[in-house]
Amino acid sequence: PVVTKSYPSWILSLMQRAFAYCVASLALCEFLGTCGVVRQEEACDADLNSTAFLQSSLRIGTPEATVPGDSEQLASASYPWEHPSSLAQRSILQPVALAVKFYIYDDIDWMSMTCNGEPVSTAVQNEFNLKHSDDYWFLKAASNHHMRVTNPKEAELFVVPALLNFLSEELSFKGDECCLGGICNRDLLTHTDSMLSNSTWFNRFGGKDHVIVCSHYACKQEVRELVHIQKCNWIAFEDNSMSGGRCHIASTYVGRRCKEAEKEYTFGMVASLHPEKEEFQERRNVCQWIMTAWDSDRNFSVSNCGPGAQCPTVAQTKFGFHVRGDTLGSSRVIDYILSGTVPVFTDERQYEILPPYVPWRELSVLASASDKQAFLHALAEIVPQYEEKRRALDANAALVDWTTPVPFQNYMFLFQDCLQAVL
Repeated sequence: PVVTKSYPSWILSLMQRAFAYCVASLALCEFLGTCGVVRQEEACDADLNSTAFLQSSLRIGTPEATVPGDSEQLASASYPWEHPSSLAQRSILQPVALAVKFYIYDDIDWMSMTCNGEPVSTAVQNEFNLKHSDDYWFLKAASNHHMRVTNPKEAELFVVPALLNFLSEELSFKGDECCLGGICNRDLLTHTDSMLSNSTWFNRFGGKDHVIVCSHYACKQEVRELVHIQKCNWIAFEDNSMSGGRCHIASTYVGRRCKEAEKEYTFGMVASLHPEKEEFQERRNVCQWIMTAWDSDRNFSVSNCGPGAQCPTVAQTKFGFHVRGDTLGSSRVIDYILSGTVPVFTDERQYEILPPYVPWRELSVLASASDKQAFLHALAEIVPQYEEKRRALDANAALVDWTTPVPFQNYMFLFQDCLQAVL
């Protein structure tokens, strides 16, 4: 597939370096005797216009073995490149570790924030808070990472630890009182902006080497008048772009994993259909089409299509429909990946609003929901691809598992490359 034009030039420039890097990696694997584990899509004779170079060059530290799945294990999670004996279990591109030193502002301890007296560590587990909690998990991974430095003079990147997603949810919808050190709610946002305005390190490059997570869909609106937060690089909501020398990299939602179960059904989707909302028409169409087709064709099965309990339904389904709702994106695609269910994208544009370090096309299939006949025809061609797609999905699931350090590492690698492009 051709790289989509939505990726900014600083990301596309990685492709030009990937060929030289691949050659060097082949030499390394020959030395280590691990070339036998090289996957075909990572071979150096790949087309330079392919997304394979872009994606493979960004796969940092993806463990092939089981990764921690419990949040309590995060602090003790090992980094795969620290164990040379495991090189043979990983692709040739994965021995490259995050090499950028970073500093976390520590004027206040964001992990000590409470909302109506409830610690953020438990409040974040709420169903709606969880899917927008990449700010929390990003900070937790950063706090425990071996490249963190305590002297800002040593840092190349600066992490602004404000939990903007969490505050955006509270300020825009819930109205709880969230406080930290006597500072509450919106004052926490203005405190962060003021802290940056007074920072020697921020003012040195005007925030071009600063990173913040602002990926809740309400976050951009909440910080619209906070000019220093605006000048940071963002993990952003459905946005891969560069503006004013600042990089916005699209977020993944934080997914929920269902306990592993036997795959009893071919297709399914657990999702609200909102008959009152025009934006949800494609969801309603997909459910109507698949259920009608199932009535006349018992060569496939459907677990559920519409509202219902996510678990165990998702875990019992081979292919899960990823259909737009209010926007093109959804946490559902991450839920699928973590539960071993192959996502069925239903709009080409859904690939463009996701972070580029994940090989989305390798681990998913596409069936456009713009036309009934084309959709049903695509499903017939999709079914035989399950085993191939499942293998790719299992190999890359850690890339979107926020209870591990892997997403953090890949985002920081992208921000490091962005920094090199603008300074």
